[in-house]
Amino acid sequence: MSEKDRVLLLDFDGVLCNGLDEMLIVSYNTYYKCDLRYVDSISSAQRIFFYQNRWMVRPAGEYFILWKAYELFKNIDIKIFHYLKLQFLEEIQLFQSSFYKQRDALKDDLEYWLSLHKTYQNVSEFLLKPESKFFIITNKDKESVEILAKYFGYFSKIRDIYSKEISVYKEQLIKRLLSDYQFDYTSNKFIFIDDNITNLDEVASMKEDIVTIFTSWGYMGDVDSEQHKKIYNMSDFIGF
Repeated sequence: MSEKDRVLLLDFDGVLCNGLDEMLIVSYNTYYKCDLRYVDSISSAQRIFFYQNRWMVRPAGEYFILWKAYELFKNIDIKIFHYLKLQFLEEIQLFQSSFYKQRDALKDDLEYWLSLHKTYQNVSEFLLKPESKFFIITNKDKESVEILAKYFGYFSKIRDIYSKEISVYKEQLIKRLLSDYQFDYTSNKFIFIDDNITNLDEVASMKEDIVTIFTSWGYMGDVDSEQHKKIYNMSDFIGF
């Protein structure tokens, strides 16, 4: 029996693109109602807090929780995060709307906005391979992904983008993709790569047989994961 063709499903932020500085600037300005342009304008304690805990955030409105926790406790864990999420549901929705307005405003200075993003080195090497084609599964907006992919030179590698305009949950995005493309399961093997364990857990629980892979270089950092495969280089997924 021949080997199945791999259908590669990649998260964007934290897998292909390091956009931590953009998220830091936009979320900080949204929460504190200011107009900073440089990461160094934010205190080192706040920057460290954000970088260490950003992995908890999924929809953009949840950045509100990080800054609220910093304001209240100067500390956060996942229990506090979920507690605050229940306490501030309305504020989170309002924050999310303001967050996207702030980010859209940054794009008016496109060169500056692009400068807040980077491509991971090991991903850059993977993207040079001509056979590298993939779907993007992200809770980022589609326009931003397209602009960044064109800027970094891998837009032609993208088969399609499933983004927040459809859903902010990866499970729902993948279900839509599978419905749209009607893949033959007997000849295709699906591989989903993300840097967030919660996203991977949800996708792994789907009835569809999808290999879930955790990236060690993403926003969550290099954590132990018993349920999911783990890679240290983007090209390592071919071993699964």
